[in-house]
Amino acid sequence: MGNEAVPEWLARSLETTLETSNVEVSLVVQAKASSSNSVGLLSDISKKKSWTIVAILQKVSETLFGPPGYAKPRKIGDINGIEDVPCHRTTVTSPDEYGFNFDDETIDVVTNAADVVLHFGIGILRGDILDRPKYGILGFHHGDLGAYRGGPPGLWEFIHGRPETGVTVQQFTETLDGGAVLAFKPVNIRNAGRWREVRRRQCEAAKSLLSTALENLRDPEFQPVNPELGPIYSTDQRNWRVTLKYIYREIVGRARSHTLLGNWLYSDA
Repeated sequence: MGNEAVPEWLARSLETTLETSNVEVSLVVQAKASSSNSVGLLSDISKKKSWTIVAILQKVSETLFGPPGYAKPRKIGDINGIEDVPCHRTTVTSPDEYGFNFDDETIDVVTNAADVVLHFGIGILRGDILDRPKYGILGFHHGDLGAYRGGPPGLWEFIHGRPETGVTVQQFTETLDGGAVLAFKPVNIRNAGRWREVRRRQCEAAKSLLSTALENLRDPEFQPVNPELGPIYSTDQRNWRVTLKYIYREIVGRARSHTLLGNWLYSDA
């Protein structure tokens, strides 16, 4: 994990897993990049282009009203069952724009401490860390891998007016959103008028999915599925047409649900 806090939906998933499964958290790893990949304001605007309008409005709304419940940060030390777990702090190197490598010491520490690892928050992992733990590295993908890869989660399903999305727990590989699927839960979004409602439903579905994935790992008869991977959606594809379609769908959804003006464009980009 890259931060000292995780979003509320992940904290609840961890608590549910610890309550319902015969597992325990033996180690928390907090990693930071050896060099910052952050960009300046002008570079960020150049990258996001027309989507900058939405990003600014979302930031203003979050500043004034706070994030939605599922996205509120919770300190890792405040998660039930993880309060007294030791923490290993380390630095990761970045061999490319999205990938991260752990040093050999951290890989040894993780391998000796845990049979399976949950990854969240620092991009795509590269190298030996993926293979050394007995059951590999697990992580969430909010979406149907056969239709939507990349991100942000739930955005493209919302823009395209899809009736369904999903949440996946998989064993990670170096392929973006690749790896064997250990658990999948479909999510009905047919009447979700706003992106944040799509996200809320995805986050609710994630609550018990990690527990299901771990139970499947223990089942000797369970056969993980290697999915046919769908197209990758990137920042470059959020052009003026996409931005205007998103704004239109948000306005219509707000009008139908009569939500407060201050939250009308907020969702977790």
